[in-house]
Amino acid sequence: MLTLPSISELKLLMSPQPNKRDRICPFSGYFADEAKEAQAQQQLWPSQAQTIRVPLIIFSVLIVCASYLDYVQYQFEPHYFVFLSLRLLLAGLAGSIYWQSTKASKPRHFNALVGVFQLYILCFFFAIFYDRWFLNPLPSISETFYTVLFISYPLLACYVFPSRLWISLWHSLLAVLMYIFIINMIPETRLEHHITELVTCLFFVYYSYHLMRTRHRDQRQLLLYEAQQQNALSLAIKVSQDKSRFIAATSHDLRQPLHSLNIYNELLTQQLKATPSINLLEKSRLAIDSLSQYFEALIDISRLDAGNTPSEKVHFQLQSVLKSVVDELQALAQKNQVKLALVNTHFIAYSDPILVRKVLEQLVKNALIHSRSDKVLIGIRRQNGKGLVQVWDQGQGIPADQTDNIFDEFKQLDNPERNRNKGLGLGLALAKKVSNLLALNLTVTSTPNHCCVFSFELPKGDASKQILLQRDEGEKTEQANQAVLLVDDDEMVLEAMTAMLDSWGYQVFQAANGNQAMALAIEHTVQLVITDYNLPGGYNGPTLLNKLNQQYQTTLPAIILTGDINLTPCHSTQQYGYLLLHKPVKGAQLRMAIRKLCPSL
Repeated sequence: MLTLPSISELKLLMSPQPNKRDRICPFSGYFADEAKEAQAQQQLWPSQAQTIRVPLIIFSVLIVCASYLDYVQYQFEPHYFVFLSLRLLLAGLAGSIYWQSTKASKPRHFNALVGVFQLYILCFFFAIFYDRWFLNPLPSISETFYTVLFISYPLLACYVFPSRLWISLWHSLLAVLMYIFIINMIPETRLEHHITELVTCLFFVYYSYHLMRTRHRDQRQLLLYEAQQQNALSLAIKVSQDKSRFIAATSHDLRQPLHSLNIYNELLTQQLKATPSINLLEKSRLAIDSLSQYFEALIDISRLDAGNTPSEKVHFQLQSVLKSVVDELQALAQKNQVKLALVNTHFIAYSDPILVRKVLEQLVKNALIHSRSDKVLIGIRRQNGKGLVQVWDQGQGIPADQTDNIFDEFKQLDNPERNRNKGLGLGLALAKKVSNLLALNLTVTSTPNHCCVFSFELPKGDASKQILLQRDEGEKTEQANQAVLLVDDDEMVLEAMTAMLDSWGYQVFQAANGNQAMALAIEHTVQLVITDYNLPGGYNGPTLLNKLNQQYQTTLPAIILTGDINLTPCHSTQQYGYLLLHKPVKGAQLRMAIRKLCPSL
């Protein structure tokens, strides 16, 4: 049984839970878990690769351009070409790192390559010092320059061109040792005279390490925060979907008594037509209809939120869908004294005709009930290779600041008293959700006190592939003593359906399960089967029909009734061999389905 989590369970699930894999090492700022760290490095790779590219370009340009200083010192002597080759090699390493940084995922040996680059920079700095100070008779660079060069190297290794932390840290310490070695090499200098520079160099090593560790820690904490956000979002979506599935799961049990109540009300109306009680029954029918409409809209929205509404796109003639909606809503238009007009079209659409009809039906109902218009017009414009279906009214319009809010559930601008005669506040929300499912781009344009236009787009279909949508038409002849096999495991529904069919003059054979139905089929010949979809035992509606067809060696006309909203209604008996109707089913709806399948009945 599907149950929703409690508030305390939600708080527990949404609070951050301790995880050993998420522990961050205080020394390095890396995740303590190696697998987690490898995953983090791949996640951080795009930003790391982008950050290192510009410094690589600038550094390479400076190193190569500085070869002019070598030319000033040596002209085209061998020393010049030696240093030029060293500079070009350094630029080549930088170019190799740049090329590796363009890859989609972090190369396995990227950190090692950057470590080699760091070490080469350090060696290059020492080579410049040794050449300028000992091999050149006229030193061209002061001692202060080398001090600044080696003191700033840790920032270069830890922050500008970072490798793994321990590699960058060791290279920074090596720069300190090299600086001490240089001080000892320079004549007439003593280490104790450079304590300030040495302390500064060590401070820069620590500061560079601190910056690198802090950046690692902050990046990984941000990853954990984003993961917690994603988990919380996923949990919220799951709770919302579980709520919708919970409503959807309970709908089957709620539909059964509502279906029976509807049938019994119609039976009483037939039997008490000439009595004073007919007024009470009429009010009872209106209450049942209101409950059914509210229930159906709520279930449809819950099914859409839960992602349980499949769509089947086909090529179809749009005119048949428009005409069916107009025909169905003419009675509502006449009741509200509104002229409902349709502009005929030959447009072939490619979408789900059942869901498109649902969107159009909700838009037209909204215009008829809320627009306070004298006329509602349905038409289509051809635009950018698509069909733009529009519902126009000449009513009060919608304020500009409310055009987005009207698609919210239970949002009604002119119904603060929640009068059910003005609708339930779910129609436009349902239309919006269905249009989002089909990517119809539902929009509204309104001019207050003038007009309002709801529009949605339909892709153009292929006329050679269109299907014909059957309309519920049939002869209105009725004959008594026709046998109907009625199968349902709900005793209340079985009795109510039997009473209704009896009142229409049919001979009804009752069965509570598939085995009883097969036993009755052996003893009697029936002209129609009406069965529930979910049956006890090893049967459901379609499997029972297959068995009955084998028994009679023909395809029996059949109607499957179901309270399962996950089953999509089908109107093509040629494809499925039966009609599928969702409970609760009105008597007129059932009679029309019987006439469609069996005009002779």
